[in-house]
Amino acid sequence: MSIRNSTCYSFILSRLPNHILSRHSTKPCIVSTYGSSRRSSYSKSENYHSNHRLYISFGSLLGAGAATFVIYQWNRRGNLVDMKSRDELSHEILNPVRYQKSSERSNDKEKVLRLQRKDFRQNLKREIEMYRITNLIPGIICQVQIDEEVVFRNDFGYCDIEQLIPCDGSRATFRIASISKLITGLIAIKLASEGKIHLDDSIYIYLKDFPKKLVDGEAVDITIRQLLNHTSGVRHYIKKDSKLLTEEEKMAETARNSQRNDEFVSLKETIKAFKDDELLHKPGSIFLYTTYGFTLLSAVLETVMDKPFHEYILDFVRQMGLNHTLPEPTPKSREFVFNRMPCYLYDPKKERLTPVPEVTLMHKTAGGGMVSTLNDLSHLGVLFARTMTGEEMFLPGVKREIFDQIVRPPKGKEVSMTNRKHVKYSLGMSVHENDPSLPEGTVIVGHGGASTGLCSHLAVCAPRGDWSRPIIVTIAANLNNRNLKEITKQIIRETIALNDSLAK
Repeated sequence: MSIRNSTCYSFILSRLPNHILSRHSTKPCIVSTYGSSRRSSYSKSENYHSNHRLYISFGSLLGAGAATFVIYQWNRRGNLVDMKSRDELSHEILNPVRYQKSSERSNDKEKVLRLQRKDFRQNLKREIEMYRITNLIPGIICQVQIDEEVVFRNDFGYCDIEQLIPCDGSRATFRIASISKLITGLIAIKLASEGKIHLDDSIYIYLKDFPKKLVDGEAVDITIRQLLNHTSGVRHYIKKDSKLLTEEEKMAETARNSQRNDEFVSLKETIKAFKDDELLHKPGSIFLYTTYGFTLLSAVLETVMDKPFHEYILDFVRQMGLNHTLPEPTPKSREFVFNRMPCYLYDPKKERLTPVPEVTLMHKTAGGGMVSTLNDLSHLGVLFARTMTGEEMFLPGVKREIFDQIVRPPKGKEVSMTNRKHVKYSLGMSVHENDPSLPEGTVIVGHGGASTGLCSHLAVCAPRGDWSRPIIVTIAANLNNRNLKEITKQIIRETIALNDSLAK
């Protein structure tokens, strides 16, 4: 049996039917991903969607050393036809086909390029699938572009594990979480270009009733740039006295503040949750990530808009051609989000998945409350890269000297991210440079995010500093608290290698 056949591997944390469970003394889970058919069912009928299905029987989900895996393969009639150990499966998934060696298989240039592309796709499939399995993720969708050319798009696992509906990244709308900060940063750049705000203005010019802040008994000011760069001192989801809390209490506090059910009439109401709290540090002194800082930023920006912030976002993204990007509707509004990707929470104590509770993200729209699609975010990446080349601006009226501050901030305004080597933060975006694991001069601009039941990442890469052939990676997974940064960087490495071979 080979993974390259139509065998389907996917991961679902749910019990199998009794006729399957009766064969095992341990709890099994389904493992799947590749497959030619979109149909999915437990049935053994004629509609059974693939020739084989794999089941994994395991002793423990947690701790790779303790878990014992045995892979069983059934044909469509339910007969056991093959078995594989975990090591054999890992070898098949992880053993890469090095497309750099494709030239050894053929002297025909066009055929070599076809083989290189095929091997590139196979490598990414293996790497993403293994990441999905080892991180217990139900489903992942991913799209990779070199400029406007889609060189890889694939779906892994299930978007809906109750109905056994496979992922479909060509249609899925999902929570983009903190990628919302990138869009808010672009909005701030546009308003600054129009002269409606200045990035180094005090927020008290726009929010005169916001409480004055003291740090060590000294009155301090907060600027728009500091809110954009996470250096304002405004807290995240946990208050200043969080050191007195246990880790479990911190997680519970974060959940309460990020998964809220209350709705607000205006943005000024949303800042009531933290406006009277102490600052965590002197503004401008250190980097401290804060979504509430972007909630305050949205209230500032709304004062110079001719419409509510949520409506302004819709007009803004439509001007860029992002037709499926919007603030997530609140539960009470009863508005539809078509093809919404279901989200799940994983409980490590009970070792099970649960659907996310119904929540409203209105209190953090600017910093983590928008939804979008792979195509929309990839298109945004293309627009950003073209602006970096100087060919065109992503929106008319945006000033070059302000936009360029994303990658080259003014002297003295540079911000390095805490515990992230080679990464700086500017105007709502992370900027990754001088990483020895990437070719010299490579720059990656983007943002990652983790929201209630979903995580995502958008990366726009200039290989060796060349923005003329940018690499755009968009990826999303429907499970909470999973970090997609490393798998995104690995995808970029593989795509740079492909890009180099195509350029020869």
